Amino acid sequence: MIPQPDPGHTSCARTPERVHAQHDGELAPELRAELDAHLAECVRCARAAAAERRFLARLRTVAAAGMGASRAPASLRIRAMAMLRVIA
Repeated sequence: MIPQPDPGHTSCARTPERVHAQHDGELAPELRAELDAHLAECVRCARAAAAERRFLARLRTVAAAGMGASRAPASLRIRAMAMLRVIA
């Protein structure tokens, strides 16, 4: 779900949703400005947003490092392929 602008300003309740949308590149410029202004004023939300950004960045790094690094055991791949042949 892409967040919509508030008539007023970004509230603490909407901050996590908007931080996620910003991280995913889905936050409209006017909402980004509202979010930035809110984070400049609200220490609690700024700390939570920074922690969330660190977590998401670490998650992305770990996921990227693990891509292609390991494969399922051969026995599992063989069983899965056999099951797919039965289904098809």
